[in-house]
Amino acid sequence: MRDRLIGAAVWLGIFLCGSLLVAMLAYPAYAQEIKQGHGLVCDTKEQVERYIALYKKGEDGYAVVKAVNLEVGKETACGIIPVAYFEDGPVGQVRGEAGAVSIVRVYVVAFRLGMGWQQVPPLEQYVAVPVKEEAV
Repeated sequence: MRDRLIGAAVWLGIFLCGSLLVAMLAYPAYAQEIKQGHGLVCDTKEQVERYIALYKKGEDGYAVVKAVNLEVGKETACGIIPVAYFEDGPVGQVRGEAGAVSIVRVYVVAFRLGMGWQQVPPLEQYVAVPVKEEAV
């Protein structure tokens, strides 16, 4: 009985290592650092640009998200949510009332739901990252 359990554990270990290798080959970008953040996440670069154009300092960001989603006709086009992601790189920069913002393409790999994280296949999304501007 003990030998059977050890054999099963060895095969399970081999299976898990093989699965990890397949996942790494299928998604080579996983080798990048996975970050966690809570902020604006949109389906497209243009939706982030529209959010920045509409946002005014001190305004409720959720209300602006609702306005963008209403314009594009999709309730979930943008959201302010906690996600785990890896960056693909900047795709643009815009200036809004709150200052310069870099628009970055990311791949979301998990959403925080309630008390835990829900892993998802990499999902291309766009985020806004404030640009640190030096005082002149």
